[in-house]
Parts: sequence; structure tokens; C-alpha cells
Amino acid sequence: MKKPLILFSLLAAMILSACARDLPLEETVVLPVSQCITMAVDAETITPEGASFLLLQTTDLDIQYGDDYILEKQTENGWEAVPTIIEAYAFHAIAYSLPKDMPKTQEVDWEWLYGSLPPGEYRLAKEFMDFRGPGDYDTYTITAPFIIE
Repeated sequence: MKKPLILFSLLAAMILSACARDLPLEETVVLPVSQCITMAVDAETITPEGASFLLLQTTDLDIQYGDDYILEKQTENGWEAVPTIIEAYAFHAIAYSLPKDMPKTQEVDWEWLYGSLPPGEYRLAKEFMDFRGPGDYDTYTITAPFIIE
């Protein structure tokens, strides 16, 4: 149990150092919000049917996310969407808050939508929203690569 916590702490430290710059005010660099939101797979949880993903954001913005996601597979042509095994599907229409510097874990069971995945290199893509008010928001797609052996 300590290994994922140490891995996540290291990831958080790297992101925090990338988003917070110790420069004089006139030299401050503003990084895109998408560089201050991270999603990483907990390698010990990967199975052909699902995995746990660690989420972190390091801004003072109101970052929100939902249950929806897509899976992509690395092919010789680049990243391609993994075909779903059902045509009509939906995710819960919900918004979870991702407060600054408060890591969260999202369990993803994709077997119902994609089936059991064969070995390969994949990534989970998920949208995050910088919510300012009704109709006033920006969205960012963040990806987390993983390998199924």
C-alpha cells in the first residue's frame, strides 16, 4: 500500500514544481491549466477489466470532472479509440469537485463498455472543466497511459 502513495506523492511534487514558479513578479510564467491537472494510473491496480486513476490539480480554479471517459489504444497509426461492445450507453451526469492539492482516486471499470482488453498500450482520456459559472467554463482533456500485459 505504501508504494502507490509514494508514487503519487512523487507525481504531486513534480506537478507542483511545474505549476509554481519562484520568479520575480515581472518574470512570472503562467502555465496552461491543463498542465496543472494530472491523472495517473495506479500501476498495481491495472487489469484487463479496469484500473484506479489518481487525480490531482494544483490551481485555485474550480476544477470539476464526471464519470465519463474514453479508452484509446496505441497502434501503428497513433492513438485510436477502442471500439465499444455496446452501441447505446451513457454515463451519470454528475460533477465531482477536484479541490487544489487534494488528490482523489477514481476507480474505472471499463469491462461493461469495452470488454476485457487484450495486451497492449492504452490510455484513458477524461475531460476536466474549469467552471466559472453556468455556461462559462473551459474544458481540458487529460490522458493517462497504461500497459496491459
